[in-house]
Amino acid sequence: YFSRTDLNREQGVISTPLQPTLRVATPVHDATGDIFAVVVLNMDMGQAFEGVASYRDPAETLYIVDERGDFLLHPDPSVAFAFEFGEPFRLADAFPDHAERVLAVRPGGGTYFELPGDDGARLAYATVRDFDPSDATRRLIVILTEPTDQLLEAVHLMRRESLIAMGGLLLLATALLIIVVRRQTRSLRALASASETIAA
Repeated sequence: YFSRTDLNREQGVISTPLQPTLRVATPVHDATGDIFAVVVLNMDMGQAFEGVASYRDPAETLYIVDERGDFLLHPDPSVAFAFEFGEPFRLADAFPDHAERVLAVRPGGGTYFELPGDDGARLAYATVRDFDPSDATRRLIVILTEPTDQLLEAVHLMRRESLIAMGGLLLLATALLIIVVRRQTRSLRALASASETIAA
C-alpha cells in the first residue's frame, strides 16, 4: 500500500514543522500464510523534495504536483499542501492554459510550454514519474521553469562555442591535410626537380 503524499499527523493533528510524508505498508505472513503483522514505513518526502531542488539552477523554479494536480512543492510555501488546510490550490489554478496537457503526460515522458509573467516569459518543462507498481495512475509531476531570456542566452552561447570549436577543427583538419599532402608528394617533387635539372 502506498498512501498519497500528505502532511504528517500525530494523534490526528498536522505536526509542526510541516513534514511531507509518504506511507508504505506491507503485510507480514506467518508460516501458514496468515497475516500476523503489517509493517508500515513513513518516508520523509521533504528530504526527497530538497534533494530534487538541490539540482536546479538558482534562476529556475521547481514545482512538484501529484496525480490530482495538488501542489506538493511550490515556491510559495503556503500553496504547497494547501489541500490539507481545506483550500486546495491546484495545477489548474496556477497554469490554467497548460494543466490538462501536463496531467496527460505519460510516465517517463515530458512536455514543454511557455508561461507569461510579470518578470518576463518563462519556459517550462514537465515530466512525470510513477512510483506505485500496483497503480499506474499514481504519479509525481515535476515542473521546472526557467526565464526564456536566460535560456536564449545559453543557446546563443552554446551556438557561439560550437562555431568556434568547428572553426578550430576545420583549421586543424586543413593543417593536417597540408602536412599529409606535402609528405606524400615529396618523392614526386624530388623527381620533378631532377627532371628539370636533366632538362637544363
